[in-house]
Amino acid sequence: MPASSKTPVEPSARNELIKYIAKEATGNQEKARHILDVVLAGIMKSLKEGHTLRFLGFGTFSVQNSAARTGRNPRTGASIEIAANKRAVFKAGKDMKDALNPGRKQKKKNS
Repeated sequence: MPASSKTPVEPSARNELIKYIAKEATGNQEKARHILDVVLAGIMKSLKEGHTLRFLGFGTFSVQNSAARTGRNPRTGASIEIAANKRAVFKAGKDMKDALNPGRKQKKKNS
C-alpha cells in the first residue's frame, strides 16, 4: 500500500517510525515502510468492521458511536444538527502508562 495523503501518521513521525523499524528489524526502509503500511491498514480495516483490537500492555483500539445531536454555530449562535458518527478511540495499556510515568504509584485493589 503506497503512502498517501490520508496516512493516519504525521509524515515526519511516520518517517521516523519507518527508520526505527528498518534499524531494529528489517535493515531496509522499503520493507519497513511496507510493514508499517500493512499494520496501519489492518488496524483501520478491523476498526471499520467494528472490531476492537487489544495489544496486551500497549493498549486498545476501539470504535465509539456518537449519537446525532443539536449543536450551536459559535459564530452565529444558530442551531445546527450534528450527524451521528463513529470515531476511533485508543486507550493506553498498563505497560505504556508505566513507561510514560515511571514514578507513578500503583493503585492497590481491595480484596
